[in-house]
Amino acid sequence: MAILADYVDIINTMDYQAQFEIVNLQSWIELMPNYEQIIRNMSQNEYLRITRNDLYTLGQNIQNNNNYDNLVYEFIIKVLMWGYPTRSRLSRWIVNNNNYILNICECIVESENYNEFVCAFNEVNSLGQSTYTKFLHFLQIENDDHFKCQILDNNIRAILNSGVFDEFNDYNLNNRIYYNTYIRAMNEISTHLQVNVEKIEMFLFSLRVYGNQLVLNQPKIILNQ
Repeated sequence: MAILADYVDIINTMDYQAQFEIVNLQSWIELMPNYEQIIRNMSQNEYLRITRNDLYTLGQNIQNNNNYDNLVYEFIIKVLMWGYPTRSRLSRWIVNNNNYILNICECIVESENYNEFVCAFNEVNSLGQSTYTKFLHFLQIENDDHFKCQILDNNIRAILNSGVFDEFNDYNLNNRIYYNTYIRAMNEISTHLQVNVEKIEMFLFSLRVYGNQLVLNQPKIILNQ
């Protein structure tokens, strides 16, 4: 059993706003030919670099702008690019739902609060929690307890399911993960540790991806594979 507090120094080094992915725009045009012009307008170059900060800015612009035009479509596609840069799983979802992007757009445009967003997203074929929590996060949506939504993808879920960190076990997150409980846990733990909640999320994600390479000078963490 590990204690998250032992890794605060590493957590504080997480530059979450600069976390980025680089994508080949032509491959995305081939995946989404109906949105070719929107994708071409993203960059004059063959490749596009997308940071978390880019997505926060787009999300904020959507919240402040009643004249959406193509802004929502650009936001959706860039979040998908950042979250799934190799397109592997996304290709299957789009094949399963020809209106995938349009359905997500309707959710964002028509929803006004957390519960409406979640209900609408759950109705979209092939849209799972790993994906829609990214939209909630970058739109900076708060739940009913006024906690800002955090990303909950399969990598973070695997860390929580392993029960490796004592702090999360107080919330019974090592069995079935309820999203509202996860949001509360992340926010309360970040307050207790006095670190940014997004840095904790990035640390959990990075730990799953890089393993103990992430904590070379700290106690090793035993992860269930």
